This record gives sequence, structure tokens and C-alpha cells, in this order.
Amino acid sequence: MTAHTYIRNLLAASLLAAMMQPLLAEGQDQLGRPDKGERREKRAERFDRDGDGEIGRRERARMRKAREMRASFDKDGDGKLSEEERAAMKEAREAKKAEILKEYDKDGDGTLSDEEKAALVEDRKAAHKAKMLEKYDTDGDGTISDEEKAAAREQHKEKRKEAMMKRFDTDGDGVLSEEERAAAQEARKKHMAKRKDRDPAE
Repeated sequence: MTAHTYIRNLLAASLLAAMMQPLLAEGQDQLGRPDKGERREKRAERFDRDGDGEIGRRERARMRKAREMRASFDKDGDGKLSEEERAAMKEAREAKKAEILKEYDKDGDGTLSDEEKAALVEDRKAAHKAKMLEKYDTDGDGTISDEEKAAAREQHKEKRKEAMMKRFDTDGDGVLSEEERAAAQEARKKHMAKRKDRDPAE
């Protein structure tokens, strides 16, 4: 490498570092996205309802639900929402909000008071319990016994197994070969890495 080439490369590297500095100072990565710390703060601001600085079990469930809703509007499956997809999601949210207000905003002031919110929560709990009982209370006694819980876990395990076989049993022989098992393990590692990146508290 000649001295001229070395100096030119050095200047280019210095210029690149100078251009990157404002982004790094503002908490952004090389692609202009917020860094992990800033994303974590935004998640806490949105989902940490009790203000304890942690994303608890119920708050994490809200995060998953929000993520699933967002994914349901990603019609082209590119992992991000276009302007049209974002508009459709916003419209659906507004419709849902209007539906909730219509049913629970008893004083008609356009917002839910603490009492009205409590009524909404109780109704949702009751609906969830009824759904679970309908699905798993096989003896119809109004409770889910230990045996029924064990059966529910086994049923969930079987569904996961079926989904795995459908995805990774490429030769259709009903068992996973070493190669297929390795592919499944690699996919799981990637999935867990993405979850850890999205939810650092996990």
C-alpha cells in the first residue's frame, strides 16, 4: 500500500466516523433506528402500566397481543407496516375503542372512569374463565382440576409437536432426521434470539 493510498483511506475512515457520531449521540444505530436502550424505554413507557420499571407477566402479555395485532395487518409479510397497513390498523383500533366506549362509558363523557374500567376488566376476566372452562373442564364441575390442567398441557404439547413436524419433516416420513432436527433447533435459537432482542427483560 502506498503512502498516498494509506492517507486516503485514513481520511475516509475519519470522515465516516464524523458522520456516524451524531447518530450515535442521538441513540441511533447505523441504520438510523433507535438503539436498544431507547427501544427499551419506549416499551416501558407504553406497557409498564404499574410504573415499577419492569415489564410484568400481564404487561408482557399485552406486548405479545400488540405484536400479534401488528403482524395481522402486515399483509405483504415484509415485517413492517406500509402507510396503507398502518392506516388500516389505526382504523381497526378506533373501531374497537368506539365499541368499548359504547358498552362501558355509562356517563357518556367519552372516557372510561376507574369504575368503568373495572367493569371492563371484570367482564374480560369472566369471558376468559368461561372460555377456559368450555375448553378444558371436561367433567363440567365448573373448575379445572389438576388432571384437566395436565390434559390441557399435553394437548398444547401435541399441537406444538404437530406444528414442528409440519414445518421441519421435509421428507414426510413422520420422524425428524438429524438434519431436520438440527434445522428445527437452529430455527428455535433464532426465534429465542429475536425475542431476547425485542424483550431484553426476559
